[in-house]
Amino acid sequence: MLGRRARTASLQRGLSLLEVMITMVLLMLVITTFATIYPSGFRLHQKSRMSTKAAQAARALINELKSLPLTREDGGLSLAYLAINGYDPSDPIVEGFPRSEMPEGYTLDSTDGIKVTLYDLASGTDPSVYASMTVTLVYSDPYRGKAEPIKMTVVAGKSWNR
Repeated sequence: MLGRRARTASLQRGLSLLEVMITMVLLMLVITTFATIYPSGFRLHQKSRMSTKAAQAARALINELKSLPLTREDGGLSLAYLAINGYDPSDPIVEGFPRSEMPEGYTLDSTDGIKVTLYDLASGTDPSVYASMTVTLVYSDPYRGKAEPIKMTVVAGKSWNR
């Protein structure tokens, strides 16, 4: 009786071929799932990073616009000047503006790059003036699969009592 138990116990040690194959199939499923999810997660991270960089650059330009005076008596660069004449980089008055450096691959949109609109909110001897400022940056996303560039627009306002 003792010999039979010893033989049965020795037969039950180790893994069967079926157990090894099931383990390998489960391991392959896990590795395959990870291998398919990882690239899409990486692309999503890259898109998010590019979008954040565009928003930060546009925000820096908006802050520069906010630092400009609403009007200037000498006709220099002001929000009123940009509202009337638009932003043209070849205009000598806007030379050196913006001072913020654009990240590589990001540019101001050719038509809507910097737009300023002035609003008279009240009429009378001391009207409140409000400036709406819009900055639109353009960049390409290599992961998008489309040839058209992506636009990032940031809008802000500035008010002033004359």
